[in-house]
Amino acid sequence: KELILDGFGPRPAFWRGATDNDYGWRMPRGARHWKAVSDQLPLARSVEVRRSGDAVQVEVSYALDSLHSTWQTLYTVMGNGMVKVDNLLVTTGDDVPLIPRMGMKMHLPAAHAQVTYFGRGPWENYADRKASAFVGRYKTSVSDMYVPYIRPQENGHRTDVRWLALTRADGGGLLVVADSLIAFNALNNTVADFDAGP
Repeated sequence: KELILDGFGPRPAFWRGATDNDYGWRMPRGARHWKAVSDQLPLARSVEVRRSGDAVQVEVSYALDSLHSTWQTLYTVMGNGMVKVDNLLVTTGDDVPLIPRMGMKMHLPAAHAQVTYFGRGPWENYADRKASAFVGRYKTSVSDMYVPYIRPQENGHRTDVRWLALTRADGGGLLVVADSLIAFNALNNTVADFDAGP
């Protein structure tokens, strides 16, 4: 069963839908280069494939020239079907703009509509707005993670997540387990749907 739609990830992502507060400090203008990099998959500068014990490692390096930065993803594919993903962002220079978000994005088939996670919930929460969201095991749907703000913007985020599962009705799907803590969004919309444009 296909878990990640062809051509849609996982890939580097540095952008999120701008919030009302973001416009106050002009984030969409100041961080526009990170948006451009997120909108168009940068060309891989190199791809290396090597054996590592019983696993195969695929290392992909991207040059983010407009930001004087590089992004490297190391996929370690194990014989049991697990894939370990390690990312490294290296920036050089003092003029690199603030990064709105750093991580990876991907599109899954719509059938993966159930979300179970161990992290902060049950409602959306962010690094600066999570005191009312407590760590626990939560189950919801992708459609219920959407928050209908008056003006479409970033929404539905969850923080301090240890693991999450996106599953189909038959229980099959994708399990993501963090080495420490991650944050995630799982929505039926793309980031571009929440972007007000230039």
